[in-house]
Amino acid sequence: MLDATRALLTSLEPLPYRERRRRFTQWARTAPDRDQVCVELREQGPYERHLALVAAMVVRDAGGIAVAAHDPMPSIRAAALTAAVRLGIPVGDHVDRPAAERRRVYRALRRRRAPAVADALIGKVRAQFGDEEAAALLPACGAETVRALLPDLEHALNLGRLVRWHPGPLLERVGERLAAATPQLRARIWGDAADAVLRCDPAQALELLERYAPQEWLPGSVHAYGVLAAHDPRRVVGLLVAPGRAAWLQRTTLPPALWRRLAALPADELGPLAGRLRECSRSLAALLDAVAPARRGALYDRALADVDATVLVPAVEVMEVLPAGVRIREATRVLGLAKIREREADVRAWSAYLAWPDASAALDDALRSGDAGERAHGYALLVEAARRSRDPHAVAAMIARLGRLRNEQDPVRAAALTALAKAAPLLTADTAAGLTQLTTDAVDARDASAATTTALSALAADVLQHHVAVPQLREWALLTIDLVSTGAHVPALRRFDTVLRRGQEAMVFDRLRGWAEAGIARGRYGPLVALTRAFGKRAWRLPRLQDLLRQAIGRHTLPSVARTAIGLFLADPRTRPDRVGEVLEIEPTAVAIREVWATICTSRTDLLDRVLHDPRAAGSWSTGHIGCPPGRCMPSAGCPASEPASWTCNS
Repeated sequence: MLDATRALLTSLEPLPYRERRRRFTQWARTAPDRDQVCVELREQGPYERHLALVAAMVVRDAGGIAVAAHDPMPSIRAAALTAAVRLGIPVGDHVDRPAAERRRVYRALRRRRAPAVADALIGKVRAQFGDEEAAALLPACGAETVRALLPDLEHALNLGRLVRWHPGPLLERVGERLAAATPQLRARIWGDAADAVLRCDPAQALELLERYAPQEWLPGSVHAYGVLAAHDPRRVVGLLVAPGRAAWLQRTTLPPALWRRLAALPADELGPLAGRLRECSRSLAALLDAVAPARRGALYDRALADVDATVLVPAVEVMEVLPAGVRIREATRVLGLAKIREREADVRAWSAYLAWPDASAALDDALRSGDAGERAHGYALLVEAARRSRDPHAVAAMIARLGRLRNEQDPVRAAALTALAKAAPLLTADTAAGLTQLTTDAVDARDASAATTTALSALAADVLQHHVAVPQLREWALLTIDLVSTGAHVPALRRFDTVLRRGQEAMVFDRLRGWAEAGIARGRYGPLVALTRAFGKRAWRLPRLQDLLRQAIGRHTLPSVARTAIGLFLADPRTRPDRVGEVLEIEPTAVAIREVWATICTSRTDLLDRVLHDPRAAGSWSTGHIGCPPGRCMPSAGCPASEPASWTCNS
């Protein structure tokens, strides 16, 4: 039978980890001589004994698991204990185990949900090891045991761990403590239990908050209140608008998810909350933005119901989210205020909130000013006015007026193009000719600056993201990227994979491939990296792009460039194991890179001998020998390869 054991080990030796695991699992299920081979494996080293344990786990062999639970190797013993708990196999008194193994047993009991076993064990654990260990075991117990022991163990208990299994007893206990506590002591109780309570049943959590929450603030993370708002937004609004919490509400940033759920309420029920937020323009704008546009005007008016709105100057962030009719009304009112009329810059800024014809006419003087700063401000306001109109015709008219930038100074041109990037979603095919003229004029200008080319590339990236299906705009964007990327500048491309239809990535890559290849020819890999990241997972399906990444790996490139290229080349988990071998063929020192070493340890264990004995692996990325990447242990002659809990050499 020794020959069969030797044959098994020999057949597994050259295989990578996943294939080795699959092959051994298949053998354990079908081999007629499994029991005899496992007996021989248990008489050998740690690796062989671990194989015997794996075979026992595959076929649920209680005897084999029980034997492994007393193995001298801690990792084998721990794995066997976990398997025994999950399968309900008795392996003796757990309290006689070392602390690390006891903690593993407690963790397995919590996951398996075996309350009878935990109930029988917790008394012994508490008597022998104290409240700390008993508290770790308590979540695995039954509800009655939890109710009985929670008052004594809550000082040592992780409430977040308990709430997952026993939210009912937890809420009962917290309610009892809050009811018996003074207001000062309740704040301390909430500090310990708020996060756990907010993860329990929303109805019961709201009841506790309404009865016992501090008057000046709401306990716990504000992100957890989104779940409560999904259950009952009216009660959450009631908690937020309590008079004592006004100061807390104004200095607290509520999460978008909470705003969206509160926005489902009608305007009259949201009115008190909007009134509380009147002095905090950021929060009021967030609430208005979450509400449907048709309801924002009524809610905004309710927010101002108790103040003298005739002298009020709304904040810019609030004006941006108001519907067109209310925005124009408020802008007209503000333009009538004496303190606004006194400053020409304020008049221009507020005129940009008017309807497009009025805003365009009001900005004529600024565009003709002899001061370059005023002209730059005027062009930016003109673009913003067209954007706020949401009218493609207004945007087209604005693009036509921007044709005057040909004879402008670069700061004026840069300001206009920077503002234009925000209007990308409103561009149409009719504006492509005007955009092309803008690009040509900006690139050909003798005083063109990095600010202008950055604004153009940002606009082109946004146009690709929003209008990749419009041929005219797509070609303009690709042409612009080509023109502004001739030097060292690399545009910050937006993500293509979120907007492209299936298959369109090939068309976009074919158009931009020359840009990346030209950069590689000059020793610049920034365009290739930017393009790969813009495609996201779509880059995995572009063979030519992967070939370009392969070219960036090796000693002919800078280590930082090669590291980045290797990370992108190995991004696809389906091809990563095979590509690691390819990377090592090109550059053996790449073993010191975290992604490469992690893959060798988990999937390509068959490469361990090669990287440990290859003298070429000592290079510019190591320290004269195969070093230890951060967070990883490089195996060596002294590495306990017999520590085989996961069939890797990580210690």
